[in-house]
Amino acid sequence: MSEKTIKGVLENIGLTGKEAEVYIHLAKRGALKGVEIAKQLRKHKAQIYRILRRLQTKGLVESTLEAPTRFIAIPFEKALDQFIKTKQEEADFIARTKEDWLRDWEKISRAIVKPTLEKFSVIEGNKKIYLKILQMIRETKGQLSAILTIPALARAEYFGVFDAAYKHPLKSKIKFRFITELSKQNLKAIKLLMPKLRSELNLKGINDPSLELLSRMVIKDEEEILFFISLKTDMFRTGQGETCLCTNCKSLIH
Repeated sequence: MSEKTIKGVLENIGLTGKEAEVYIHLAKRGALKGVEIAKQLRKHKAQIYRILRRLQTKGLVESTLEAPTRFIAIPFEKALDQFIKTKQEEADFIARTKEDWLRDWEKISRAIVKPTLEKFSVIEGNKKIYLKILQMIRETKGQLSAILTIPALARAEYFGVFDAAYKHPLKSKIKFRFITELSKQNLKAIKLLMPKLRSELNLKGINDPSLELLSRMVIKDEEEILFFISLKTDMFRTGQGETCLCTNCKSLIH
């Protein structure tokens, strides 16, 4: 693992760039005085001592009892374990106090009544897009409809979209409808996909050139729509770089 990668990891767990630089410098060279660190890193000693105090507060640097004091970086493995423990404690605290927070939120949310606003958001990347579709399925109360290509359906199966539909608590009352392009080129892919689809899903393949002119989309309960706005040609070649527009705008949904 390179020094640049380690620095990125340290910054991801809450250190500033300068704190990460000082920690790595200490870890590589052992116990050092503050003035030595400042000289070696070509920084003002007052700045170095401020950074060292912050690193001590975060438990990443220890100091000796001698005068002048020398500073020692704790092992990187220990630093990661400490970060994991801190995050676990934070998660446990949130879990323990979740119900209290929700009760407080209910009091606030009921006191503020606002009309439903039309919202638009852009979602980029396959993972984020199919996580959004998973969310739409879980929130569906009556009907979810989609026009998707075969590669998009295959990715939906990979990300667990169909499993989410099968496990929906209201699946007996919900209509799941999928329309896809049917052609000689994708017939083999459809045959591979069909055994993975159960009777709960209504999948129709249409051999109609006009379908290619339609946007790929997913609609939930006439309340929310997801438009794929990346080019189909790019999607067929790589399956990467997908972009979607998500909105609750009624006119676009209708």
